[in-house]
Amino acid sequence: MRAHADCGLQLATPVRLIRPDEQRAAAAMLARSFDGDPMFRYLLPGERQRAAWLPYLFGQSLAHTLPDGGAWTTGDSLDGAILMAEPGRFPFPWTRGLGYFLRFWQRAGVPWPSWHIAKNGPQVQRAIDAMHHRGPHVYVYVLGVDPKRQGTGAGGRLMRHAVGRADALGVALYLETTNPNNIGYYRRFGLEVTEEVVAAPGVPPIWAMVRGPAQP
Repeated sequence: MRAHADCGLQLATPVRLIRPDEQRAAAAMLARSFDGDPMFRYLLPGERQRAAWLPYLFGQSLAHTLPDGGAWTTGDSLDGAILMAEPGRFPFPWTRGLGYFLRFWQRAGVPWPSWHIAKNGPQVQRAIDAMHHRGPHVYVYVLGVDPKRQGTGAGGRLMRHAVGRADALGVALYLETTNPNNIGYYRRFGLEVTEEVVAAPGVPPIWAMVRGPAQP
């Protein structure tokens, strides 16, 4: 999953687990965060499509990570969220998102997927799966900050939490991003680009980034 970043000063508020009752609000916040992401703009070019599909996609991401304690935020107002998988927790069980998927299609007026996502979405997912880091690692599945709170340090606070978990476990930290503006940001946390992939002609590139295990 693509990771989105913000730049800013460190927040004083600690990170905490996202509660199950916050799933819908967190998904809506992540949808706002990723609305301008190049990959989602390509796959879901219509405003109405993105408004319907992004909350669903991030709701599924939360359904995958909440049961393992992998969904984190800062403070009480869901300024941002980081969804992670520690070693042995990814790939996620396919059954976790099934109920969420069925509830989504029960909603009236849901637009059909765009041609871009129907044609290229599976290729993008296969490319992401193929480039996934092979060694033990903490996987930053999603990182996003509410556009109104970007620049406050919420993203940095969440990233430092991910770095700390990887160091505590003695493993690498891994993520993908489809926003070139994020590459320099993630380098501040020690991640470097290990691969760049274009899943199909015209599709925005995907970058894999890794921070190696901390040295003892």
